[in-house]
Order: sequence, then structure tokens, then C-alpha cells
Amino acid sequence: MLEVIPHSKPWIVKKDKIALGKVLESGMIAQGNMTEKFELKVSNYLNLKASIACSSGTSALVLALRSLEIGNESEVILPSYVCRNVCESVIAVGAKPIICDIGDNWVMDFKNIEPLISKKTSAIILVHTFGLPVDINSFQNLNIPIIEDACQAFGLTSKSRKAGTLGDVSIFSFHATKCLTTGEGGMLNSNNTNIISRARNLKVGKEDLDSIIPMPMSDLQAALGISQFDRYNKFLKRRKSIKEIFVNELQNHIPIRKIIVEADY
Repeated sequence: MLEVIPHSKPWIVKKDKIALGKVLESGMIAQGNMTEKFELKVSNYLNLKASIACSSGTSALVLALRSLEIGNESEVILPSYVCRNVCESVIAVGAKPIICDIGDNWVMDFKNIEPLISKKTSAIILVHTFGLPVDINSFQNLNIPIIEDACQAFGLTSKSRKAGTLGDVSIFSFHATKCLTTGEGGMLNSNNTNIISRARNLKVGKEDLDSIIPMPMSDLQAALGISQFDRYNKFLKRRKSIKEIFVNELQNHIPIRKIIVEADY
């Protein structure tokens, strides 16, 4: 029989189970103080003003789009090689997805995006696919809002800055296949007070009950996230070790892009 290499296996230890047990014993298993604690841990880690927990990375992206007031008649540029949920999120808010081809490093680059920009371009979604960093700085002079999709890049450092801090607003996924997991779940992050305020109001329906976006993260999920977060440096060290094995073994057989070697986890 062939040995199966799992796509992404969650690393669950006894401490994680104890953390979940404490929440069950507390009686508060919906969204509460534990979720707020997790949000604060992520925002402090990124050194940003706020992080807002969501039910998934997809819901975080929808919230980001809505927080930028993107809707009908808007165009949003996104990479051709990306999770289908990204395109579906753009369609969900009523905007038109504009597909941009990726570059040689499997992420979007500036030369491919220029011909696609129009007066209707309302945002650009830049994705660190497989944790490979996009050169976000090269897009910032366009003066178009940047949504940084760092769902596969929690803990990545690019040019001395953490992924999730480079765009106007960023999103993470904490799905079971991601770097850090809460089972399901996601996070919106920003330093922009207007985006943060609108995102919070949209999440709870404070401005308009008809526009509420129900996307809570439970305290059970948050407890697992916090427990994993407390040993996340070990996660990153392990990922870096595995990456180095692949680079060393494969570089004599196939071309290894410079971006892979420089991706800092």
C-alpha cells in the first residue's frame, strides 16, 4: 500500500482539549469573552488596531468587501489561481470579479494588473498563495483599496512586516487545513478606524438590521485558537524545517523560485 501524505493535518494536543473542556464547563460556548480575548491576541501579534473574529475566512472577506462599501457596479480584481470562495465572495456582495493572471511566482504581480484597472475598480484582492508573499508595496501607488488575503500565511514575514499588516484590510482563515486552526473560523484585521467601525457595525447590525452579516465565532473555537496560538512559534519552526527539506531535495530536480526560498516563516 502507498503511504498517504495528509494535505494539512491539525496538530491537536492535550492542552487544546483541556482548553475546550474549560469552555464547556463554563456554560458559555457561543461568542463571548473568549472570542474577544482571541481577537486581542491576533491584533497584538500583528500590532494592528483591531481584529474581528468571523465564522470563516470567506465571511471575513465578505465583511471586508462590505466594509469598503463595495457592491453593485463595482469591479474587484483577484488572481486567476485562488480558492473559488474568493471569487464567490465578490459575487456575493454584488460586485464583478475581474480575473488577473498570476506571475511566475504563482501570485499576482504589478505588470499583469495594470491593463485591468478601470474607473469601476473598487478593490484589489492580493493573495499570499501557499504562504508565498505578494509584493504588495508595488500596488499601493494605485490608490485603490487593497484587501490582503493572508489565509494561508498566518505568521509569514515579508520585508520585515507580517502578512496581514500590508493591505488596507486583511483576512485570515482558521479552517482545519490552515496554519493555525479553530476548526472553522476567520478574522478581519485593519489599522483603518473607518473600516473597523463599519465592520463591527455590519457584524451586529448596528447601522441597519437589514444589512446585518451574522458570522459569529464561538468561544469554543476561540479557546482552541488561543491554545494553538500559545505554541505557534513551534508551528512556524516546524514549517520552516519542512520547507528547507523540500527546497534542498527538489532544487537539483526542478527550478526552485527565489520567492520560495525567501518566504520567511
